[in-house]
Amino acid sequence: MAVMLAGVLWAVAAAPPTAAALTLAPGSLPWMYTGAGSGSLGTWTTAIRSTSTDAEFALARSGVWVYGDSITRADYGHLAAGLSARGLPSAVDAQGSLPSVPAVERLAARVARQGPPRVLVMATGSNDIYRPTFIAGATRSVRAVVGPTTRVVWVNVFVRRASVGATMQAADLVNTNAVNAATALAPADAVVDWYGYLTKDPARLTTHLRDGVHTTAVGQAARNGLILAAVQG
Repeated sequence: MAVMLAGVLWAVAAAPPTAAALTLAPGSLPWMYTGAGSGSLGTWTTAIRSTSTDAEFALARSGVWVYGDSITRADYGHLAAGLSARGLPSAVDAQGSLPSVPAVERLAARVARQGPPRVLVMATGSNDIYRPTFIAGATRSVRAVVGPTTRVVWVNVFVRRASVGATMQAADLVNTNAVNAATALAPADAVVDWYGYLTKDPARLTTHLRDGVHTTAVGQAARNGLILAAVQG
């Protein structure tokens, strides 16, 4: 089959290739996300996905498009209400376990159909901890896809999963820092420092996160507040 990344069609396989001649878009397939000490990501293709309609995305071109993973999928309702209260229509494409490269592929396909939005929020880095080397290319591709007039906002990450042992938790933090270092260099108009906000007060790591990754109600309000401020500049 084939996937689109930043306007380029790549031939891909659904499982690790056996033919050396196969050309792959780095980071486009689930099996690529392993080997960094945090275990393996597994597949996102069967995870729950929340996607606005084409009509909603068209309306939100004058407002905000949001791409994200399971954190965004859970928190988007609250964020959308905040955006609406500020007169900003919004649309979302968020799926559990989704890393940045496939999110950019989806963005590229939508921009090709509907044009770029006024503001784009990319909140996809949490699953890039499984292979942090891919996200730098994804950040560059986003700007190439939407062009210079879209306000691009990236949200950095904090991942230290409560469900794994100490060794893997340490790897999670190393990989978190690698993802955030790449995000800090993104050709973006703003980077939401969710990591910095949480680590500024260590108590927030338990009051704002329920499992070392996903937000509590308090965390949801805080994270979305930071995103709203970045959207408005």
